[in-house]
Amino acid sequence: MKYLVKYSALTLLILGFQQGVKAQQDPHYTHWRYNKLSYNPAFAGFGNKHCLSAVARRQWMSLEEESSLYNTESVIASNQLQKSIGPKTNTITYGGILYGFDKRGNKDGIKDHSINGMFMFGTDAVAYENNTYIKVGLAGNYEFLDQSSIRLGVNYTSLSKSLNGSKLRAHDPNDPLIPVSDIASTVGTVDLGVYYSNPNVNKLWIGLSNTHLSKQQFQYANFQVTTARHFYLMSGMTFEDFFGPGLDFEPAVLLKTGVRNSPVTPQLDINGMVTYNDMFSGGLNIRGQSTGMDAISVLLGYYPPIFKGNGPNGDGKTLRVGYSYDVTLNAIRKVSAGTHEVQVNFCFPINIPTVPDRIKHNTIYMKPRPELKENNPKNF
Repeated sequence: MKYLVKYSALTLLILGFQQGVKAQQDPHYTHWRYNKLSYNPAFAGFGNKHCLSAVARRQWMSLEEESSLYNTESVIASNQLQKSIGPKTNTITYGGILYGFDKRGNKDGIKDHSINGMFMFGTDAVAYENNTYIKVGLAGNYEFLDQSSIRLGVNYTSLSKSLNGSKLRAHDPNDPLIPVSDIASTVGTVDLGVYYSNPNVNKLWIGLSNTHLSKQQFQYANFQVTTARHFYLMSGMTFEDFFGPGLDFEPAVLLKTGVRNSPVTPQLDINGMVTYNDMFSGGLNIRGQSTGMDAISVLLGYYPPIFKGNGPNGDGKTLRVGYSYDVTLNAIRKVSAGTHEVQVNFCFPINIPTVPDRIKHNTIYMKPRPELKENNPKNF
C-alpha cells in the first residue's frame, strides 16, 4: 500500500527520517519580548524581582492530516487520522534573584551585584513528535553607578524527544527507517546569554544568546537527529509619551538563526507596542525571512490594576495578561486558520531583611573610641 500524506507537518517529519538527519528547531513565540527567559538565561532576576511567566501557543489551527488512497483494496478508518496536528507549545518559566550585595563607592564604578536563578519547563508537540525542555541556570548581574547593567547567564537544558511511531504510515511497507512503535531519547545541552540594559537611553535593552551550544545526537531506532545551535539577538526601547500623555511606544526586534553544517536562513521579528497609562497595550509583530513573509500578528495586553505597580507608593508587583493572533502568510495559509497565543507574567519583589553591622574593637590592635575609654577607664 502507498499513501500520500499532504498538508501536514508530518510530511516533513517523515522526509527527515534518514540516516544522519541534522535538525533541531526551538519553539518560537509571538510574545517573545515578554518571554525572554526562554531565549536568554541572562535575563533571570531582571529588575531584582521574581517573575513567573506562562505561555500557551496553538499554531496553524485547523491544520489536519489528510490522506489520499492509492490502493483501493485497503481503506483507512477515519478515526485513525489525527486532527489539529499543528505545533502546540506550552511553557512555564521562573527567574529571580538569589543573592545580592552592595558595592557602592567602589572605584570601578560598579554599584550592585546579584546572583540570579532560572527554571523553565516546556513542551512542544508537532504532529506525532513531542519535545520536552527542562532548563536550570544561573545569571550574574553587574549594575553600574549610572543604573545601566550587564548580565551574564548560563543554563543546562535537558531535551527529550519522543515519537509515536505506531501512527506513522510509510510510503513503502516495512521501511526499516520508519519506526512502528513509540521511541524516545534524551540529551543535555548548554545555553549561554548576555543581556545589557540602560534606563537612561529610553530604557534600552539588548540581549544575545546561544542555545544548544554543544551538539548532541538523539539515538532513534535506525536513525540519528543532531541538535543545531541557535543564535538570538534581540533589542528594544521605550519612548514615553511618544504619541501623547500616557501613550508609550515600545519598538523591538528579534533576529534568530540556526547553524547545522551551514548557517540557516535568519528569521526576523519586528515588533511595535503602544501602552496606554501602564494598563492597556496593543501592537503588531511582523515575522519573515529572505524567502518571504511568515506571519503578521496582532498583540493585545492588559495590566490589571489590582497591584500598585512600580510607583513611589507601590509594592513593586506587576501582572500582565496578553493575547495574540497570527495571520499566516506562507503557503500553509491555505489550510491554516491562524495561530493563537496566550501569555501571563507576574513579577514580585521579595525583601529579605539585612542584618545590621556590629562594630567590634580589639584594644590591642585598634585605637578605641574616646567615649569608650571615658566610660570604662579600668579597661584601658
